[in-house]
Amino acid sequence: MTTGSANATPKNGSASKADSTQSKVENVQKPTAPAEVKIPNQEKPSIKNFTLHEIEQKTEFLNTLFTKRMRLHEAKLKLEKFRIGSDDSLTVRFSDNDGNSFITANKEPIEKMLRMVKDGISVSLMEVEAHIKSIFE
Repeated sequence: MTTGSANATPKNGSASKADSTQSKVENVQKPTAPAEVKIPNQEKPSIKNFTLHEIEQKTEFLNTLFTKRMRLHEAKLKLEKFRIGSDDSLTVRFSDNDGNSFITANKEPIEKMLRMVKDGISVSLMEVEAHIKSIFE
């Protein structure tokens, strides 16, 4: 039984001529072809052939949505600036077309109403923005 491998260097440190030639060949880098870079197929958005009338309609619709978004954003900013102090005298009045009205000066219901209005504006704003984005998808 022998120990060691066939490619092992002899113990006296001298390598055979075949072994040294083989190690030189292994160290020389072989020229390789440049690796091909694969670019994944990017799906291009499908572009429909819109008529000028269709483009005009979509543009008008987008303008309407952006105007609505701007009004909602301005209303939200105004409500965020609105502060109710403890010493303020504040009255809220609701009236309908039949002449019925509701008036309150109680701070707690007014604050709740303001929160509900702010939340409603925020939801409407998100819906309008989602609608605008969906047009381009």
